[in-house]
Amino acid sequence: MCTVLFIPSPSGYFLSSNRDEDPSRGIDTTLQYFSENNYEILSPISLKALNNNNNRVSWIAANHKQSVFILLNGGFVNHVKKPNYRASRGTIIEDIVSQRNPLDFLKKIDLDQIEPFRLVIVFENLLYEFIWTGNNKYFNKLPNTKPYIWSSATLYSPDIKQYRTQLFENYLNNHDINNYETLLDFFNTYINDENGFLLNRNNLVKTISISMITIEPNSVCFEYKNLLNTSLNKTLNLPQVL
Repeated sequence: MCTVLFIPSPSGYFLSSNRDEDPSRGIDTTLQYFSENNYEILSPISLKALNNNNNRVSWIAANHKQSVFILLNGGFVNHVKKPNYRASRGTIIEDIVSQRNPLDFLKKIDLDQIEPFRLVIVFENLLYEFIWTGNNKYFNKLPNTKPYIWSSATLYSPDIKQYRTQLFENYLNNHDINNYETLLDFFNTYINDENGFLLNRNNLVKTISISMITIEPNSVCFEYKNLLNTSLNKTLNLPQVL
């Protein structure tokens, strides 16, 4: 939810999301398959939360229509956190992934008392970003023929976000990123516990998982790496239903 990549390929797209979080929150999370409103869905979910109350709160999900939704904490800039919010931002992923028109859903949804967030969206082969600042909604339609990197506003200063973007753009001038191995090669170009692509801020906040989604003409492949418990690593595929 804190570093997101979008990279077009000749036949589709490759997306990744690093979850930078309190390590205690991710140790039992793994990739799950479920269906809702006639949508087949893949999303990483805490086993404890799922078993206790069927809670599907998450930061990333994909469905069989080849739509992808990835949430980053914060809007344009870091915000002052309130003591309480009406609901978790993660409920947005659970709700939107089975919507027939997710863009209309976001236009209509009441986000009052929901903490600011940014949502990266692939829908009907187009790329969008949606930003909620805590007061206003912003939609951007982005060219889906160029690569992008997003860094969470709650963890990274504007200068660090720009530096990471420059590293990403420079790297792609001479290298491809299209699977787990090449993704790690890129991450290892910036080794820094505080602001690197694989961070560890005194074990209070660290990169606890890496999610990768590859979209091809006839399939969605979701690969999940739990960096705290490798026994929960999983790769699942969805067929595209036309």
